[in-house]
Amino acid sequence: MNTQKFFRLLVFVSICCQFAQSAAFGDELLAASRASNQGARETVFDKPSKKNVPGTAMTVDAWNVARLLNIDGTLDELKAAVRRAGGNPSQDDLVKIMFLRQTIARKMQYAGLELEEALANIAGDLSLTNLQLSIFTAKHERSVMLNNVAAFMTSGSLGVLDSAISITQPPPFANILGITGNASAIAIPLWGLRPRRYKPLRTEAGGNMLAPLFDLPYDGEGYDPIIWKYLESVPADSKDNFTRRQLLIHTWKKFRRFDAKSEKGKEELKQLAEVSHSKTVTLDLLKSRSELLVDLQSTLHQMYRDLSDLNTEVMNY
Repeated sequence: MNTQKFFRLLVFVSICCQFAQSAAFGDELLAASRASNQGARETVFDKPSKKNVPGTAMTVDAWNVARLLNIDGTLDELKAAVRRAGGNPSQDDLVKIMFLRQTIARKMQYAGLELEEALANIAGDLSLTNLQLSIFTAKHERSVMLNNVAAFMTSGSLGVLDSAISITQPPPFANILGITGNASAIAIPLWGLRPRRYKPLRTEAGGNMLAPLFDLPYDGEGYDPIIWKYLESVPADSKDNFTRRQLLIHTWKKFRRFDAKSEKGKEELKQLAEVSHSKTVTLDLLKSRSELLVDLQSTLHQMYRDLSDLNTEVMNY
């Protein structure tokens, strides 16, 4: 009998220690959620509004995340255990409650770590894109400066020669110089307006974190199934019943005029996702890629908010 009590006490102490760790993780999760909010189909779980789920303090999106993690049943079991325990819980009740809390906290921690991994991969792609954009923008600005100097020097020099020669020489020689100078003042700036292409720093066509969104091949780690299901789920405030991934693509097509049906549009998508075999990139392409990665990053950051709401509901029991 003493051995059985000792074993229960040992289990109780162990669960308490693990729960303290999970509570600390919950605080970190809440802080990350607040930071992301300030900064910013396998179709599943279609809900009409962002109002709280009846009988809970959770939003619909938070409840959907609980279902994604398969802890909705465990959460109901926790609520029932707390109600049964009442104001004077027994040791068995406490062990049961702590075990259920720990089960929920572990799955939430797993989702949080996988979310951080996905965001880190996106941040890596975004960092490389911005680095290239910075380098190639500096080259472009230098080319524009040299182009302006060339246009000024050429037209100015020919203008001076035109004026000087017209004093001693009859037409049409002086006129030829004047016409040439005026033509160069137009032709050189026009030449500078052509879209410049640059050799990217990463030449292999392995893709970036945008590739899976467009159903293109990707050689990286990609998205954990939990994170991918989150992207393929319908947010509570979706008016057109679009999943998060569909909403991103729909927004990009609407405001960026992507035409995925034409060959040119398909090639542009491949270049944005870095699966194209093209050996050059443009500044406009890098800007678009950077903006799309930021949009994707912002969408995934919303999962922190949902996990934080879910953690708040767990801590109420």
